Amino acid sequence: MNSEFAKHFEKLAGSKFGHIHSWDLFREWLSAVWWMLDGGRDAERKQRLDRYTAEQGAELAGLLNEYCRMVEQRPFHDILGDAFMELDLASVHAGQYFTPFHVCRMMAEMNFDESLLRQKAEAGEKMTVCDPACGSGAMLLAYGQVIHDKMGRDWLRHAEFYGMDIDERCVLMASIQLRMNGMDSFGRCMGMIGAMSEQEGQVVSLPEVPAITVGQLELSL
Repeated sequence: MNSEFAKHFEKLAGSKFGHIHSWDLFREWLSAVWWMLDGGRDAERKQRLDRYTAEQGAELAGLLNEYCRMVEQRPFHDILGDAFMELDLASVHAGQYFTPFHVCRMMAEMNFDESLLRQKAEAGEKMTVCDPACGSGAMLLAYGQVIHDKMGRDWLRHAEFYGMDIDERCVLMASIQLRMNGMDSFGRCMGMIGAMSEQEGQVVSLPEVPAITVGQLELSL
């Protein structure tokens, strides 16, 4: 299924956005999606999006529709990370290689402690899950999936998911995937560290917003 997303992206990169390298186009698409999910509050991202034509915006929205369809069919899966690797967009200099999701799931099951989560919930506290090199958020998604499968979606509100990465694209992928799966609705933090973008040292905090149901999204750019 990720091949469909990758093929759609490659078609855009080779036609409507032929002047933009695939590496940059993927980052721009991620920026556009996050700008929409974040309520259009980032003026700098809005300025970047204004460079594109209405036709190009419609193409970006079409790709978002494809992604949303995949999320509905495969919740909690690392859809963007798989596409990222399939499109060969990883940074060789950063040594990027995303852990396959089935391995993430295995690790999440090995580390999941149901009794601890129940104990935290009874005490009115949150169980925290942190990935200091989160990539596209696969480890966090897998942990959320384990909680969902073993205890039900309602128990996700008793866990807080945190992640950091040195690549802006990874920060965007993880932020998007957590929000699209309803895992950041309690003010989760996703930040970028290092010097791999012009936003060196900036920390991006997610606002407190209701969890998003994919089927309720109005997709337009």
